[in-house]
Amino acid sequence: MKMSIGINAIANNLKSTYLRSYYDMIHWQILSMENLRICLLILIAVFYLILFAIFYYFVDVGHYVSVIIKNSRYHVLLVVGLILAFLTITLPVKILSSYYRTRLKKFYPQILSVIGLKYHSATEVHEISETIRNSKLFPIAKQSEEENIFYGEYRGIDISVAETKIFDGTNIKKHPHASFKGIVISLKSDKDVNTQALIKIKTNFSVLKNTFIHFLTLLISIIGFAFVIKSVICAVRGNIMSDYILSLVLGFIIFVIYGFRFVKSVMLKELFHKTNLPKVIIEDKDFPTKYEVYSYDELGTKNVVTSAFCDRLMYLENVYHAKNIRCSFMNENVVIAIEFDKNNFEIGNLSTSLKNPEHINNFLEQIVGVFLIADYLKI
Repeated sequence: MKMSIGINAIANNLKSTYLRSYYDMIHWQILSMENLRICLLILIAVFYLILFAIFYYFVDVGHYVSVIIKNSRYHVLLVVGLILAFLTITLPVKILSSYYRTRLKKFYPQILSVIGLKYHSATEVHEISETIRNSKLFPIAKQSEEENIFYGEYRGIDISVAETKIFDGTNIKKHPHASFKGIVISLKSDKDVNTQALIKIKTNFSVLKNTFIHFLTLLISIIGFAFVIKSVICAVRGNIMSDYILSLVLGFIIFVIYGFRFVKSVMLKELFHKTNLPKVIIEDKDFPTKYEVYSYDELGTKNVVTSAFCDRLMYLENVYHAKNIRCSFMNENVVIAIEFDKNNFEIGNLSTSLKNPEHINNFLEQIVGVFLIADYLKI
């Protein structure tokens, strides 16, 4: 969706101010990590060369694969071998990437001090806060866990931004699956906006498209799993019809179980966010095409959810690359939930030089997006 030129200009000016302070005070310190990045890349390259040499000189891969394919008794061995090979190739990169990102996080307090915020690394699982509970964005939420928490004030508005996991159960050991993963932004105004409203993404057919792709992928995986089970049974008891039936039944049961979990996490979650509040029509050109607004107080909501606020929310959507964003006005509190499952607030990674301004630009854009909402509340 298009944003007004004014919002982009305000955001760019604010970001430019913070960038100048960052390059004057912090950047030269972060550049010291460039040597570590290069060393880790060399380490990964050496690991892959050694791995390739081992396979080339000591393993006749083609011969063993042909033997395994011809003999169904070794199909399980092939699957296990592929899994081990995949883990051997990918795990070192993931481990070293995670280590590098962790080392970079030590600079968060310094960077955030430039823009007037503080940093807290993580919290343990705890009961959800009263602010999140009252927001109505997570109707059945019980517990939450936060990391990379940025907090402080901007123009007298209390701000908290955190990568958050929301759990619907009270026992995380029994219910380890998070119903929400993403960013939760909480802002507390110094005055009561005196309205209650919910803003949610408009339901569209993209959910059905994603559902189809997910189930198609899942079905292929289950079919593969069924043949693995079949191979195990054949190796033990011989190739009889009951083995095929049993493997397909097991595959179908697993497909139904995982399919139900997906429906619960995607489709039923959407139903939980349906509200009994009346729908409010917002007079904006682009905003109603993607978002729906609900409130009992139509006039008060229109006074709050103006075109200026719509532009700011759409700016947030762009800088966070969000596909699912929800917002709640509850008296003096504004809570915004941006759902996705990826790393955010990164100031660098192994594949990008720290001399490249891409990551710090994205980092500051995400913070500036929050400041624009706070600035609107102040006005």
